[in-house]
Order: sequence, then C-alpha cells, then structure tokens
Amino acid sequence: MLAGMELVIFGVALSLAARLFQYFDQTAPHDIGESLPSSLLFLTVMTFAMAAMGLYNVRQVLTPAGMLIRIAVAAMGGTAVVALLSRLLPDLYISGEVLFIGAGFVITGSFAWHFTLDRIARDNAFKRKVVVYGAGHRAESLLHLPARRDQRGLNILGFIPSVGDDPAADYGGRRVELRTSLHEYCRANGISEIVVAMDDSRWGIPFNAFLECRLAGVVITELTAFLERETGKVRVDLAHASWTNFAGGFSCNSTQAGLERAFDVLASLLLLAVTWPVMVLTVLAIKLEDGLTAPVLYRQVRVGERGHTFELMKFRSMREDAERDGARWCAVNDDRVTRVGRIIRKLRIDELPQLLNVLGGQMSLVGP
Repeated sequence: MLAGMELVIFGVALSLAARLFQYFDQTAPHDIGESLPSSLLFLTVMTFAMAAMGLYNVRQVLTPAGMLIRIAVAAMGGTAVVALLSRLLPDLYISGEVLFIGAGFVITGSFAWHFTLDRIARDNAFKRKVVVYGAGHRAESLLHLPARRDQRGLNILGFIPSVGDDPAADYGGRRVELRTSLHEYCRANGISEIVVAMDDSRWGIPFNAFLECRLAGVVITELTAFLERETGKVRVDLAHASWTNFAGGFSCNSTQAGLERAFDVLASLLLLAVTWPVMVLTVLAIKLEDGLTAPVLYRQVRVGERGHTFELMKFRSMREDAERDGARWCAVNDDRVTRVGRIIRKLRIDELPQLLNVLGGQMSLVGP
C-alpha cells in the first residue's frame, strides 16, 4: 500500500516539476522528461532508493525527523542516479532542473504520505486482533514487546490460561477465563490469530479446539515463530529443541543461489569501480606511514559456508607487531592502532578489500 501510493506520488511529482519549469521558462523545450520511458525510469529508481533506505520495512519505526532525513537522502540519491542514466541514455533524458524540482516534490509528498500512514497504523481499528493461549512464563515475554515497534500491526486482546502454566505476571487484567468454546470466543471478538505459548505442552494441546478455529480461518502460530516474525529476532531462551529442525529459513534452491551469486559479482564490481581511488589512497597512506616494505593487507582465517575456512582481507590498521604477544581484542584508544588505521576504521575503509573475498565466492553481500 505504501509503495503503490508512492508510485503515484513520484509520477505526479515529475509531471508537476515539468509543468512548473515550463511555466517559468517559456523557452524550455516541450519534451524535458515526461516521456513514458523517462517517467518509468524515474519511478523505478525512486522506488528502489526508498526501499534501500528501509522505508518499506514493516518493522521500521522512525521519528518524524528520522523519516524526513531518510526520505531526503533517498530522493537525492535517486535523483543523482536518474541524472547519470539520463545523460548516458539520451532516450531517457530528463532535464536537470526538472529533476531538482521533482526531488523537492518527492520529499514533500512522500513525507506527508509516510507520516499519515504511520498515524493511521497506530489506530487499533487497523490492527489484527491476537489472543495468546497460555498465561505462564513463556507467554509473559509478550508483555515486554515494545508497542511502537513490535506491536504496530497487532493488538493482543488477552491471555488464556492453559493447563501446566507456571504462575507468572497478573497480565494487567488481560487474563481471559473462557466461558465458551475457543472458537466462539474468537468469533465474538474478531480474533484473527492465536499464539500458542503454553509452558508445558505435555499436559495436552487442545487439538480439536485449534482445528475448529483453523477451519474458521483463524491462524494458529507457535510463540517462537510469532516472535521471530514480529521482532525479526529468534528468542533462543524460549525455543524448544525441536524448533531448529522445523523452523523455516533453511531452504535454498539453485535459482536463488544463482541470483544471489550474480548480485554479489555485479554489486562487488560496481563498488570496486566506485571505491578504487579510495583504496589506492589508503595503500599510499599506509606505505607513507609504515614504510614501502610494510604489508598493506591484514589476513585472518574465518569459517565460511559449510565449515570451509578462508582468508578474510582487510587494510592493515594496526602495527605489524600488534599480535606479537598473541591475539587480543581491540580496546578503546588502543595504542596498537596506527594514525591511518584510526581514520580507515572510523570510515570503514579497512573493510573494502573484502569485496575481493566476495568476488572469490568466499563471502556474500548482505543488504542493501
């Protein structure tokens, strides 16, 4: 919904920018970026720029200022990419003035839409209703979910005690004593999901009750899977031993692996093409500080996929004899870090040689 509406905003922004530019400059050519191919380029790049800044992440929680900054960075970055492509591909030409004005409209319209939808999403009327089957220690973990971040799309109506639960919190009056069947309770309260959080399932899971609810369209979710989905984290303290065997996330087919590898190669080559001047300057700086014979790279053995070891490469940011007395963690104001090292560590320039590890297939990019 957010991305779909923003496509409309991007299209309107480009059109308004062209009209405004033509209004103030009567000598401007008629075709300054409103052709269908040019518009599609603008819409596509802006959408990817917004996604790259995490603005379509359902768990992203931002202050209005943080939201505005991300939108502005995405709009300016997207504008720069469109400007470059429109120069390289004349058929996709968009006037620089139109791009600049359009970016302003994008920032204004996108921020207004994000801000409005963020306020709407906080209304309980738009949240799915959830009930927890269990009122013991495991269920208590749901009481501590940050409402603004991890409970944005849901409203936990209550906790139903189950046999075998250890007494825990009082749940703030949200304990539910069923006086009807579980199915009837869900239907009467508009419940769309039941989270199973029993302390001890050996006392018996109410299979028939759950089946009746599932047949009525209610989703049944185990606590660990629910928390992983809503928070993006795995609560290992709540996971049963069998969870690792049945949890999702392990599947990988050859097509997916091929696409990931293609992305790794293309993105690494692009990043190397952009950052090679910085890498050359870093090599020169290290040589100037430590001497022409000083090594530039630091290599460390790491464990990769399926247990295979490889040598990870970084620009050396410490003295050559930094591990003379054995390896130890880097500390604050560590005297082993060189002057060049302090700069490249702070700017993460020391990590750039790992792009060669990615090209070699030993590592993979995660992002954007």
